Amino acid sequence: MNHPCASSRSLLSQILNRYVLVCMILIKESAIAATAAGNETDLQALIHFKSRIVEDPFNIMSSWNDSIHHCNWIGITCNFSNGRVMDLSLEQLRLGGTLTPFIGNLTFLNTIKLLNNSFHGEFPQEVGRLLYLQNLNFSYNNFGGSIPSNLSHCTKLEVLAAGANNLTGVIPTWIGNLSSLSRISFGLNNLIGSIPQEVGLLSSLAYLVLYGNYLSGSVPSSIYNKSSLYYFTFTQNHLHGNLPADVGITLPNIQVFAGAVNNLTGSVPASLLNASKLEILDFSLNGLTGTLPKNLGVLNRLTRLSFEHNRLGTGKTDDLNFLDSLVNCTGLEVLRLGVNNFGGVLPKSIANFSSQMHTFALNSNGIHGNIPVGIGRIPSSLGNLSVLIKIFLEENNFEGSIPSSLGNCQNLLVLSLYSNKLSGTIPPEVIGLSSLAIYLDVSNNALSGTLPAEVGKLQNLGELVLSENNFSGIIPSSLGRCISLEKLHLEGNSFDGNIPQTLKNLRGLLDIDLSRNNLSGKIPEFLGEFTELKHLNLSYNNFEGEIPKNGIFKNATSLSLYGNNKLCGGVPELNFPACTVKKASLARRLLAPKVVIPIVCALVSLLILSCFLKLLSIVKRSKKKTPTSTTERGLGLEMSYSEINKCTGGFSQDNLIGSGSFGSVYRGTLSGDESSVAVKVLNLQQRGASKSFIDECQVLRSVRHRNLLKIITAISGVDHQGNDFKALVFEYMPNGSLEDWLHPIRNLQFQKKALTFMQRLNIAIDVACALEYLHHFCETPIVHCDIKPSNVLLDSDMVAHVGDFGLATFLFEESRELSTQPVMSANLRGSIGYIPPEYGMGGKPSTVGDIYSYGILLLEIFTGKRPTDEAFEGGSGIQQFVAMALSNNVMDIVDPSLVCEQDFDGESEESECEEKAIRRKNEIEGTAKGLIEECFVSLMQIGMSCSANAPGERMPITVQPVIPPLSGEGGFRCSVKPASRGALHLRTQETQVFTQTKLHSTTSTEMALNTSCSKAILGTHVPSSVPNASNTPNFFFTTNDKKAFNFGFPRLVQNKGLFPPHAVPSKTMVDLDNLVLQTPEEQPKEEAKIINVKFQMHRNCKFGEQFLVVGSDPMFGSWNPAKAIPMAWSEGHVWTAEMAVPAGKFQYKIILKRRNGDIMWQPGPDRLVQTWEAMNRITVCEDWENSKLQTVTDDDEEVSNTSEEAELGQTDKDSTMESEVADLAENLDCSEENQNSNASTVMKSTL
Repeated sequence: MNHPCASSRSLLSQILNRYVLVCMILIKESAIAATAAGNETDLQALIHFKSRIVEDPFNIMSSWNDSIHHCNWIGITCNFSNGRVMDLSLEQLRLGGTLTPFIGNLTFLNTIKLLNNSFHGEFPQEVGRLLYLQNLNFSYNNFGGSIPSNLSHCTKLEVLAAGANNLTGVIPTWIGNLSSLSRISFGLNNLIGSIPQEVGLLSSLAYLVLYGNYLSGSVPSSIYNKSSLYYFTFTQNHLHGNLPADVGITLPNIQVFAGAVNNLTGSVPASLLNASKLEILDFSLNGLTGTLPKNLGVLNRLTRLSFEHNRLGTGKTDDLNFLDSLVNCTGLEVLRLGVNNFGGVLPKSIANFSSQMHTFALNSNGIHGNIPVGIGRIPSSLGNLSVLIKIFLEENNFEGSIPSSLGNCQNLLVLSLYSNKLSGTIPPEVIGLSSLAIYLDVSNNALSGTLPAEVGKLQNLGELVLSENNFSGIIPSSLGRCISLEKLHLEGNSFDGNIPQTLKNLRGLLDIDLSRNNLSGKIPEFLGEFTELKHLNLSYNNFEGEIPKNGIFKNATSLSLYGNNKLCGGVPELNFPACTVKKASLARRLLAPKVVIPIVCALVSLLILSCFLKLLSIVKRSKKKTPTSTTERGLGLEMSYSEINKCTGGFSQDNLIGSGSFGSVYRGTLSGDESSVAVKVLNLQQRGASKSFIDECQVLRSVRHRNLLKIITAISGVDHQGNDFKALVFEYMPNGSLEDWLHPIRNLQFQKKALTFMQRLNIAIDVACALEYLHHFCETPIVHCDIKPSNVLLDSDMVAHVGDFGLATFLFEESRELSTQPVMSANLRGSIGYIPPEYGMGGKPSTVGDIYSYGILLLEIFTGKRPTDEAFEGGSGIQQFVAMALSNNVMDIVDPSLVCEQDFDGESEESECEEKAIRRKNEIEGTAKGLIEECFVSLMQIGMSCSANAPGERMPITVQPVIPPLSGEGGFRCSVKPASRGALHLRTQETQVFTQTKLHSTTSTEMALNTSCSKAILGTHVPSSVPNASNTPNFFFTTNDKKAFNFGFPRLVQNKGLFPPHAVPSKTMVDLDNLVLQTPEEQPKEEAKIINVKFQMHRNCKFGEQFLVVGSDPMFGSWNPAKAIPMAWSEGHVWTAEMAVPAGKFQYKIILKRRNGDIMWQPGPDRLVQTWEAMNRITVCEDWENSKLQTVTDDDEEVSNTSEEAELGQTDKDSTMESEVADLAENLDCSEENQNSNASTVMKSTL
């Protein structure tokens, strides 16, 4: 029997357990309900976010739909445990609209990244409800208003990046309460007031960017004492005060320290020598005085040193002693000390400056003495200045002669020596320095002698200024080869003779000044044909005769002819006397019997003779019973009309391949060997068809190359009806044209196929080889004039052959050109979309015109878009389409069939391809420097460089000497020079099959690769200087398939650890199977030495306008691309650029100045950039962004460490790279015959 107490305890226990169970169930259901409610709240907030989006060019918001959970929407990341939205990242998608206040309901958010979009309006105050927020980045948008005050509640915030917007107001003091902040970026806004002292109280602050605002007052001492700072720039504000004497001690970790374009005074603190990590030191355009510390060389990490436009120096002889120590700065790239008070002489030690230095400016000082001959010298050591691209030594007191050793600076773009005391002649090595592309200015010196004929080598030069010297003799006719000239100033010399007729080739000239010389003869009529000419000064010479009345001669305000007393006529505004002609006497002479009678007799005889010949032709044709034909001499196999008619099935429509501008092409089968041919039958009713036939015959009889369409014969005769008949017979190309593959028509064999990446790359190389042969290896250079996809034909092995030479023309030497042989007709040559701009302005066919067409073709190959695509409206084109995406979104413009390509097989259905393209883009988006994207970026850059609007800016296709075979080794030696920036190298040479390939470099490092397969490894050339690897070789891999590819400075990776990267032992044998070439993901590019910043064009861009823009980039300073025009006043943060970009709004402050320093225009707070009509040149565009070429950008989430990211074997990307290279190698054709054994191609692309 159970005890009553025990029974009661058992019952109580059961009740208690059931109560606990019920409570647990209720708690769980409550939690589930709360989570469900939270998820629903997040979903509604995101729906509201989507509803405010009005611009979505990539259709990102289409993925935000009910078919998938909102945690899987693009840009959304949820917490794994509770399913709440924790990350909203929609960077660089060009989204436009306003932000919804409902963003404050995403209460679990810790990251918001809206970088580089087009959002506008005020940033919602509701962001203050996001108490978990750690990273907020909305840089490069159009947000206005003040910094949201409710951000003060986000106490966990670590990153606050709001640069490049339109924010106004002051920097709030409550920012000092956000104790976790480590990165602040407010650059390029309209902030006013002072910098709060509280900013310096942030214990974790490491990155502070305040440049490009209207801040005033002084920099708080608390910031100067913030030892954790490594990046601090406050350039381009209205700040004043001194740099603290101990600033180098209180900022021991500072790497970037920039405060240019302010009102700072005082001296440069010697304590800066303690900041041993300094890389960029820039305080140009201030009022600093005193001298620079003599031991600046202890800052051996310096890459940029700029103190231009200050009051530094005393004018004494020891002012420049500090330059001696800078030889220790082995990475120094930019040295700008112009417009100061430095005296003394240039020390000889400058010849031993960093081999990476590309900008050297000491202009507008009091420096005297000679220019050291060490400049331009190429010593055997690394201490040389051979990579200099800009030399500014103007407005000093240099004397003596210009050293001829400057001619060894083979990369020089700018040479400015004006306003010195230089004498002697100008060395031919300098005046013939073909790399000069921006300007050469030696005006206001005492130079004498004649102008060397080598001036004709300056074919890329934009400005030539030789005024105010003592030059004499005639103007050399070779000057007419400088086809890129826009400014020619020879005034104030003693030139005599006539203006050379060859100058008629300089159709791009904007400004000509030949005044105050001894020139004579008549004023050439061709000067009136220069449509771009804005200013012409021929005053105070000895010109005579009638003044032309066309072109610029109709505008008296743009013309100066004073001091030429023998001139007459012209427009009335010029006030010259009328030209007198004895009309009566002339009429009597013309009507004299001894003149009239012979003319009448000759005309009658000519009429009788023509009638007789016409009658004879009709009689002969009537007697013909069968059609006849003749074969053009020099074109091989003879064929008759009957044979052609038979082999094409009577020109059956079933055999019709296609139709062109001058006729139709049929497929035929020869009766002898059953081989297929393509027969091009000319439509002689079409105007110009006969001339096209003659031109094509002239070209084809003189060329032979593996990448040119092989002609079998040409036929000229009559058909069965007695009508004239002309045809060309070519080798048949079974894979059609490149047009068929890029833009397939339905029901054709190419509709379901797509070219693989390797096929497109090989086609691009084949076309380049063909052009190189036409331009450089024919006895008379040939310009094709019509490079486009339909003229690129593919054989059974997918090898490209360039055809259709109906518009081609020969380029004759200058002497021949001036005789009776014309270069071209007046007709516009080429196809719409591929015609270079200069042809439309009357320019003659040229090799650079073909290069333009090739660049368009290259962009079309990899984007899949025609240059005449409907998307390119409103003045834009394929170049602008590519440029807008080149920096960060290149995968968005790549042909979708390439993006979805799996292992480069090219086999995907259209619907599948679109899905794969979206997935592939999303995968690549997070890896901005992935191999595939880098490859496409390189190819697009080459296409952009080739298709530059200005002929002088286009990448040339030039020739290097053939590589001689190695004796006794079965291979051949590659003697490699460091390649030009952005160059793509292809070398071809006929060789025997061999089993070993030798690699040689300029550093004496040698490698031998054992390989039994004759396959080349392909990659993109990214020349750069690898840190701590000055002896890293620049490799060409060349194998017996006659192809070689330059990898620039590769990282050598091998599975068996034979040797570490950048430490390749001499004469090491490496098995090819264990060797992989890897370009580090963030390997420094040599372009960064030339263009320290790179911009991306965005919406609302109107192309075609041109102005002169002088802007300021606070970190990298002056920027000079191929056609820039640096001024004498240029300093570390003011740059001058000439480029073809859109009109609109520019995110960098822009200042327009004259050479004397007068400000012509600068923007107000709204940043609206207006047209500078006076120069009628350059541009500006809305929403430009600083690209990844910056080492550290103000809007980065965190500092990128290039060397760490590129560390050997750190990620799966290394293995991906290995497989990609292996795939590329496997796709090479190892057995193709090379018919052009004497050719090697170098495609040089300078941005």
